[in-house]
Amino acid sequence: MVNRKLPQLIIGGLLSLAVMGAAACRTQNTARAATEDEPKPAASTRKENIREGVSPKVLETLDELEKLGATIKNLQGKLRLEKLETLVNDKTIKEGLIYYQRNKDNIRFRISFEKTIRDRRRFNEPEHFVFSDGWLVHRQERSKREDRYQVTRPNQPSSDLMRIGKSPLPIPIGQKTEDILKNFDVCLIKPNKEIDPPEAKTVHLKLVPKKGTELAVSRRRLEFWLREKDNLVVRSQWENDSGDIFTADMSDLRVNKKLKDRNFRLPRRPGEYTVEIHPLPEETE
Repeated sequence: MVNRKLPQLIIGGLLSLAVMGAAACRTQNTARAATEDEPKPAASTRKENIREGVSPKVLETLDELEKLGATIKNLQGKLRLEKLETLVNDKTIKEGLIYYQRNKDNIRFRISFEKTIRDRRRFNEPEHFVFSDGWLVHRQERSKREDRYQVTRPNQPSSDLMRIGKSPLPIPIGQKTEDILKNFDVCLIKPNKEIDPPEAKTVHLKLVPKKGTELAVSRRRLEFWLREKDNLVVRSQWENDSGDIFTADMSDLRVNKKLKDRNFRLPRRPGEYTVEIHPLPEETE
């Protein structure tokens, strides 16, 4: 279950974690989640049916992303997140850093935005997201507010946070190809200099949630630009149900370089803050 109090900006910011493949360690969790009494066709039959009619190049790309997830344990880099409110044509840009670490079935990460650009003006407005031990902390220094959201339960592996169909944060890396095809119509987009990242040669992947899936309610489309040389996602873009468009650009990526505990700690709160705690609702039998 997802904490429904998570604001849209948090969901938007965290989707940029598509570069990380945090769901790669979830194979055993998926098996545990399956119901024992539900009859299922043979695995090979299901795999062949869902792949039928899909472009071979799409299948090759998704299979490579599935494999990539297991190789990423640490990641850090620069993050630029742009939000375009299409109805009023208002754009907000946030710039900062991202740290990510995976250890077996658990993950932790920190996203720290230091600068905000509005109306072509740059503001020093630190904003932090830290996820660890099942809780996400969102601190906004401009409003002097800190919210603590319970995202996973104590007995739930935090890698579940990224599982397609189990959270509002769908990512392509580390997911099973069959899971992606079950939830999305997938295609490759031809190179286009007007929209492709200029820093590197990329493969452009577009995912449209299938009708009837939970993701179709909140996402109109998801797009990922994979760096051709290593399949890391250097740009993510998604459109929510209101038509707002989020674009997350990653740069200066460092993969599997050692990270320390201090990389995941929040700085001291500068003064008095309003702190609110948002636990998950109690489970019902």
